[in-house]
Amino acid sequence: MHNFDTRKITYSLPSLIEQGGDWDRRNRLKVYEGLHFLTVRKFSEAAALFLEGLATFTSEELFPYNTFIFYTALVSIVSIDRVKLKEKVNFAFNDQFLTLINPGHRRS
Repeated sequence: MHNFDTRKITYSLPSLIEQGGDWDRRNRLKVYEGLHFLTVRKFSEAAALFLEGLATFTSEELFPYNTFIFYTALVSIVSIDRVKLKEKVNFAFNDQFLTLINPGHRRS
């Protein structure tokens, strides 16, 4: 896991965002908060925030996009029931997802 003091970051950022945050900062905050929840094993909260930030991920300073996809899939699988998971995330046979998780994956 990455060496960030996520508690310090997630407790100080919301007040800064409320003072004047654009969409990019708000989306970054979701990823930071999701990472914090991941580190304290609150997987449902992490999954919700990661799924919200999936389409607009810009927090490359934390980890690359493929790592974010992996974390999102992992916490979603362990914390969301199958029906809701299928509604929210269509990972099952998505070649883009499979390629990000397994770079050697080829379309069949």
